[in-house]
Amino acid sequence: MLTVFIALIAAIAATPVPTAGSGIPESFRSENIYRVPPLWVSSVSALDSNQEVRSGVMEDRELRMVQGQVRAARDRAGVSSMANTHNKVSDDCDVRFAPPVDSIRDFVPPRTLPELAEQAARHRVIDGLVTDVAVGFYGAIPATVVKVLTKGNQSQYLLLMTGRISVGGIHVCTYATGFSTVPAIGDHAIAVVGTAADDKSLLYPVPGERLFLERNGHLFTPPTLGDLNSSSLKSLQDVRETLTATKHDHKE
Repeated sequence: MLTVFIALIAAIAATPVPTAGSGIPESFRSENIYRVPPLWVSSVSALDSNQEVRSGVMEDRELRMVQGQVRAARDRAGVSSMANTHNKVSDDCDVRFAPPVDSIRDFVPPRTLPELAEQAARHRVIDGLVTDVAVGFYGAIPATVVKVLTKGNQSQYLLLMTGRISVGGIHVCTYATGFSTVPAIGDHAIAVVGTAADDKSLLYPVPGERLFLERNGHLFTPPTLGDLNSSSLKSLQDVRETLTATKHDHKE
């Protein structure tokens, strides 16, 4: 697990932080009518000219949490600068959040490939090309939205509980260990998704255990699925055939 965590840290740190492009909305509204701020808002919209979080883009308690964590990180940085940090290893994150999986319905990660195939038989499968990626805030934590163009030029949006945003010079991160790597434009993706999280049913949360990526001929498989080391998955087509063996009518 530690190896997976370190690998994901390196992948996020090495990947240029994307901003919302023309293909991703600046925000998504929650299906909860009592939530006034956006469910997810891009970092471009959420941060002011000083790279501080604007008021109104999240609930007051969420804003206080972010501001408090950023202040604490600045205090720690001040103390560390006066100490001997010769042996310190930096992962480029000053504040780390765990993904709030309990707040999203139908977000149970599978433990094995057969479990995932069973979930695929009951869920929607999004299969297509990644055309845009943006990091923003899901409530108080960084989260990534990925636009996937499926057959028939249909746009689908995936919500990944992982990402990094610089707030006033402090790197705020969310890490979910189920992801093998961070999606990039040009990747081919297959995701098994559940219920949409937004009011227009456009944004689908997906844990890393339900996401497969192919980049330049290399297949990225979920590192926490316990039986993949001995599996016959060599390409995204292998994944496609495995997941659609008992599922045909809901595949995008």
